[in-house]
Amino acid sequence: EDFRALYKSGKLPDLLAKEPGVLAGDPRLRKPGYEPKPEEQLPEAPAEPVICIGGECLQYPELSQILLESVEVRDHAQMCGLGRKVKRVFNGGDLLSVLERRFKLKSRQEAQQAAQQLQRSAIFSPADGSNRTFSPKGFYRFQAHTVGLSTA
Repeated sequence: EDFRALYKSGKLPDLLAKEPGVLAGDPRLRKPGYEPKPEEQLPEAPAEPVICIGGECLQYPELSQILLESVEVRDHAQMCGLGRKVKRVFNGGDLLSVLERRFKLKSRQEAQQAAQQLQRSAIFSPADGSNRTFSPKGFYRFQAHTVGLSTA
């Protein structure tokens, strides 16, 4: 009989108790005559993405930390809402100023392009949860600040 069928029927404990020698001779329960299959090595984890701004290239976590420390994040009163506050956000214009100053960018246009690259890299996203492109007048939230917050 099949081992599983014996187990499911409840006969297995009786069989083991009555005839342990019978099972010892069963070829299905002997050590196999071959070596175990070697463990497969896991592939190397991909490197963190590198983001270059103004000639300086940084890995995602490092760049994210610099921005978290440099850009002022606070609660803002929503302009068109019913007096609600948008929590833990920053203004796009503030980010542009930080990018220009920190990475010594030559123009506001370069800072705007860098901000768009950072948004595509998911370092931050629009605070309202939309997919709109970066605007200096918009409110944004760092990915690190999105846990536990609603998008409105």
